[in-house]
Amino acid sequence: LIGTRRTDTADNTERSRRAVEPTEFVRLAHAAGLQVHPWTFRNEAIHLAADYDGDPIAEYQAFAALGVDAVFTDFPDTAIAAFNRDRATGR
Repeated sequence: LIGTRRTDTADNTERSRRAVEPTEFVRLAHAAGLQVHPWTFRNEAIHLAADYDGDPIAEYQAFAALGVDAVFTDFPDTAIAAFNRDRATGR
């Protein structure tokens, strides 16, 4: 298990306030048999990339699409809703 900053799993999330761009981090961790759990996800717009238009679920779903296994968050209800929505749609 690797608990890591969001910026290790995706570029640009904090520096430019833009949506995530994948890095090799998740792929390499999974190849080594490790799970990836980035931190810390929050709901407040100030912590979200502008591309998510104030929608924290969009950020969770972007990281889920990168293949992260779970997240550390101050808002577990939002994370559960986002990951359950992905499961319901087959992502």
